[in-house]
Amino acid sequence: MVACTLKKTEPTVWVGPHLNDKSSKVCVILPFANSNLQEHKDNYPEASKTVRDSFETAFLEVGHRVVERNMIDKLIAELEFSMSGLTEQLGIKVGKMFDADIVIFGTVKSYYRIIWGPIVYATVGFSIKAVDVETGVIVWKGDHTKTIFWDIFDVDSPASLARKVAKEIVASFLEKTTKP
Repeated sequence: MVACTLKKTEPTVWVGPHLNDKSSKVCVILPFANSNLQEHKDNYPEASKTVRDSFETAFLEVGHRVVERNMIDKLIAELEFSMSGLTEQLGIKVGKMFDADIVIFGTVKSYYRIIWGPIVYATVGFSIKAVDVETGVIVWKGDHTKTIFWDIFDVDSPASLARKVAKEIVASFLEKTTKP
C-alpha cells in the first residue's frame, strides 16, 4: 500500500507587508520549542532537533543562507539561555550577534507515530515565524499539521514526514512572496 494522506491539509502561511527583500538573506534558525504531548516527548526526544533540521534543509534547498546550527547553539549555551527563557527579544539579540537579517522561531505541536495492527500512522505539526532582526516585526508566519498512514510493510517515520511538511511550508511561503 502506498502512503496515503489521512486528511488533506495545506500549510497556512501569512506573509506580512513588511517582508521587503530580507526573505533571501541570512537567517538564524533557533531551537524549536516542543509542546508535544508528554508521552510523545518521551518517545521522540529528538522531535525539536529533527524539525529544526528539516527547516534548515528546506531553506537551503531554495537558496536561503542559514547560520550553522552548532554556532548558534554554542552561543545560546554561552549566554546560558534555556528554551523556556529564549524569548523573542533574546532570539533577536542572537540574530544580531550573527549579523542575520531574519530570526526563525518555531514550535513542534505534534510529532509521533502509532502502530495499530497492520496500520501505521504518523502525525507531525508545527508553527514557525520569521522576525526581522532590525525591526522586531514578524515578516511571515506558517502553521501546518499533517497525518499520513501506511500499512505495516510500508512504514515511514515522523522524521521523513517532518521533512515533507517543512518543504510544504517553505514552498507556500515562496509562492506567496513571488506573486505580484
